[in-house]
Amino acid sequence: MLPYLNISQEKTSVVYHGVDEVFRPFPKRVAPDNAPRIILAVSEVLEHKNLARLIEAFIRLSKSPHKEVRLKIAGGIGSEELRQSLEARLTNEGILDRVTFLGFVPKEELAVWYHQAALLVFPSLAETFGLPLIEAMASGLPVVASNATAMPEICQKAALYFDPENIPEMDQAIQRVLTEPDLRDELIRQGIKRASSFSWEATAANLLSSLEMAQSRAS
Repeated sequence: MLPYLNISQEKTSVVYHGVDEVFRPFPKRVAPDNAPRIILAVSEVLEHKNLARLIEAFIRLSKSPHKEVRLKIAGGIGSEELRQSLEARLTNEGILDRVTFLGFVPKEELAVWYHQAALLVFPSLAETFGLPLIEAMASGLPVVASNATAMPEICQKAALYFDPENIPEMDQAIQRVLTEPDLRDELIRQGIKRASSFSWEATAANLLSSLEMAQSRAS
């Protein structure tokens, strides 16, 4: 972003978002053995969110031993044309009934989805932050994320990363979290630890500090 704005890094400071207290760990519900496992994506339906490749990864997954998985996409429909094209692709594969576009979801309902899901997948090509990442981590949900732009900075050790342009790699990362309990447990542990460093109190304090610094430089 800095090269586009023609601003030197020395004149900038980073103020992270906080995470709402509604997103917190609590005991997972025990689903019946034959219940489908839910993969959750929290994303507006837009091209840069990389949902087309996510759908392709899910198609691969649905043909694997994990064919009972379901994909839930929570977020506003920014592009109706894209949604229709994704649904057409799923229809061609005969698995449209396994994917649900939930639309905008209020935070209280979203918190429930974080606890019902098996993992969060965040395939975006470009983000400046990625709020669902810290919401999921704070909720005790393992995260599988793109290795592009801000995602590794936000999650650090608390996510399993993949190249967002590599569909087999995305599929494999999802499968690992579904099949490796030790990996899943470690991602949950690291996620809760990492999310604890994000709070709105820290956001406010850092913003105030940045404003005071800017004022001192200007005076």
